[in-house]
Amino acid sequence: MQRLLIDPVTRVSGDLSLEVVPGEDGEPAEVLLRAAGFRGFERILQGARLENLVPLASRICGPCSVSHQLAACRAAENALGVSVSESAKKMRELLMLGQLLSGHALTLTIQSLPDLLFPQSDVAVRNILSIYRVEEEIVRKVFSLRFLGSQIIRALGGNPVHPLGLVPGGMLKPLKEDMRLQLLEAMTRAEPLVEETARLLRMLLKRNAELAQEMGGSEASFLACRGERGLALEGDRFRLLAPDGSVRKEGAEGELPETLGEEPLPHTYLKSARTEEGGTFRVGPLARLAVADGLGTPMADAELAELRDQAGWPPQKAMLAHAARMVEMVHAWERMVALLNDASLTGEEVRSTVSPSAGSGVGAVESPEGLLLYFLELEEGGRVSRLNIISPLQCNHLPLLGDLLLEARRLSGVLETEEEARNRLEMMVRAYGPCLPCGVH
Repeated sequence: MQRLLIDPVTRVSGDLSLEVVPGEDGEPAEVLLRAAGFRGFERILQGARLENLVPLASRICGPCSVSHQLAACRAAENALGVSVSESAKKMRELLMLGQLLSGHALTLTIQSLPDLLFPQSDVAVRNILSIYRVEEEIVRKVFSLRFLGSQIIRALGGNPVHPLGLVPGGMLKPLKEDMRLQLLEAMTRAEPLVEETARLLRMLLKRNAELAQEMGGSEASFLACRGERGLALEGDRFRLLAPDGSVRKEGAEGELPETLGEEPLPHTYLKSARTEEGGTFRVGPLARLAVADGLGTPMADAELAELRDQAGWPPQKAMLAHAARMVEMVHAWERMVALLNDASLTGEEVRSTVSPSAGSGVGAVESPEGLLLYFLELEEGGRVSRLNIISPLQCNHLPLLGDLLLEARRLSGVLETEEEARNRLEMMVRAYGPCLPCGVH
């Protein structure tokens, strides 16, 4: 394979280019990902007052704005020793589930659905408009699920993007009982939609099972938040699994700075994240499902059991992330219905008193595409003295490079045209659902 440059990589969030560099023997020797658009939020936020931290951090990324807000809140609360009421915790979980459902629906339709429906087709056909003409039903159903997630975010925060509900200490205001009942009715009414959409996606993923098994496969560890039960979207604790699925480390949220490190690179604004031993690790849907013993909701657990049977476990093939997103979408809906059935969700005590002062804390949350970390230091008066953010793309950077290099070597001399190689490599990138704004914060 000759030197191959893909600029830009299409159907991803943000600006990204990919270069395959051949060695002396002409075979692919290295893959480089170049991300532009560095904005410096960590420096911008230095000196910011505590009350400005959350709305400013939210502007790092629109689709992931809830995750950035909650990570900032958790870091501040841990720095100041603030506890959050049970009603506020439930409202926060509901917000995160709404973002998970909405984010996965967007990734599966706009970014990845063309790869699953038309993997061998001409580039002019592989887009959402062409899909809508051929498979209008599945596009409408998945987008309807996205609307359900956005409806939750709007109800709890006023806006579907950069909502106003999250504040250090809990939530800005309680959820009203009439709104809880309205949301519960909407979610309950959506059950046939969820079941049918899951069936359609399952059928589509089975059609591409052979492609998923042959692409990529670089080995990496798995890192995700760990809860007492089910899927954990906030990080009181974490678990790091070895590539074979055995537990390498478990710990509290505050131990993550000692567990991970960052490495700047000369050719990109992305920093690679590694474990303390220098190992690579995955985050995101596959890591969350690998770390969780089960999801705790019946439909999603059935989907997860089928995925384990078909794919083997733990899942090292990146293309399986599409199936993992479908499982998480089903779980998000089931869990939202359960939360909305809980009358204590509308409790009035949703905001604890916060007294700004000096301190340091870690905030860990699960964004749709993986673990997001805030390492925060506050000076006297509660102003930000230092902020370091590690994004999902930084964590997935090295596994993604490994998968791309494996795929480039596999494709070398096999495919007839350069366009086919470009298509396969872009498909691999999109399987990770990279968010460049988060990565180059």
